[in-house]
Amino acid sequence: MPESRGRGARVGVTIAAAVLAVVAAAFSPAAIPLVVAVGVVVVTLVWWPTGRRRLTWAAAVPAVVSLAATGGHLAFGWPGLPPWGMVETVALCLLVGMIARWSSGRAAAVVAVAAGIAAATTLLRAVPATGSTELDGVQLLYAVAFWGLGPIASAAVGLHLRHQHERREREITGARREQRLDLARDLHDYVAHDVSAMIAQAQAAQLVAGEGSRVVDALRSIEQSGLAAMASMDRTIGVLGETTSAAGPVTGAAPVRPTPGLGDLRELVERFASTSGSRAGDVRLDVDPAVEAGGRIPREVGGTVHRIVVEALTNVRRHAPGASSVEVRVRRVGSALEVSVVNGAGGPPADPGRRGGLGLPGLTERVVALSGTLRAGPHDDGWRVLARMPLTDGLGAGRS
Repeated sequence: MPESRGRGARVGVTIAAAVLAVVAAAFSPAAIPLVVAVGVVVVTLVWWPTGRRRLTWAAAVPAVVSLAATGGHLAFGWPGLPPWGMVETVALCLLVGMIARWSSGRAAAVVAVAAGIAAATTLLRAVPATGSTELDGVQLLYAVAFWGLGPIASAAVGLHLRHQHERREREITGARREQRLDLARDLHDYVAHDVSAMIAQAQAAQLVAGEGSRVVDALRSIEQSGLAAMASMDRTIGVLGETTSAAGPVTGAAPVRPTPGLGDLRELVERFASTSGSRAGDVRLDVDPAVEAGGRIPREVGGTVHRIVVEALTNVRRHAPGASSVEVRVRRVGSALEVSVVNGAGGPPADPGRRGGLGLPGLTERVVALSGTLRAGPHDDGWRVLARMPLTDGLGAGRS
């Protein structure tokens, strides 16, 4: 129901703009370019973001109408610039900036240039069509050149915003890719540790069972499957862009690079308390004793919790160095593990103009890969990062 009402309102605004254009054409032909330019801007914004996809061709209409009106005024004495004619120039400049920000392609460039020329030459409709001297022509040339600074500035602003947005998107994409690769390496190490232990047990069982037994054939099949799984993981990591060492046949536990987990949270929080601007007593760590013991907590979940706390504390240090308090809390909620980092109110951020970091979008990808959720936003007078990841029996069994 609200969606249909919104569409009805958009249709109503579009019809009103069309009626206004017809009335302007009937009673004041000189106002046609102004009404068309303003109408296109209004209708495009009303239909946003659908209007953004048609922006280039919509902007071509007022550009052509304005250029035709200016040419007709100079060549045939058509009506000049009406009162409030400057609004037409502003509308054309807005269209130039919008095209520079949102549109792309050769057609967009042509329309933007045409709209810019139309905005710069509207001034010519403010002078008589005949009787201009050579000096007047030079003066008009300088005036038009000066008037052209408007669309140029509008295009520059649009291109700057476009560049900022594209750079931001590239940075976020790169951060997410790094997080995916990091997660892939962690999962590779975790699974490699368990699979290599299975392979070692299968090899040991073969020696105990002795040759000729049907059990030995099954154990040997398990060993070969384990080796194939290890090779598949190495190839997967290589496809993702990381070079992993391809060891030969596994005869024991594969080396696992040390990954921080739940057991490292206390040291992490203490180090933050000793180096942050907050008083040490205002930085608290509350971990459920059952969780702190590490029983049945998957290593990948524990590693993710550690990374979330690191990112959240880093953001506190960067954006709220004067936070009145910082609380890190880890607990089990049903069959899930919940971690929250909350900072109280503080002084102004270290850099008020700084935009959001890239760590949380990447961590969100990591948490979602573990079937969890991560949210960050205002909480009371401060900020909270809250993540929840499931602890299924399949994941937690046998993990430390």
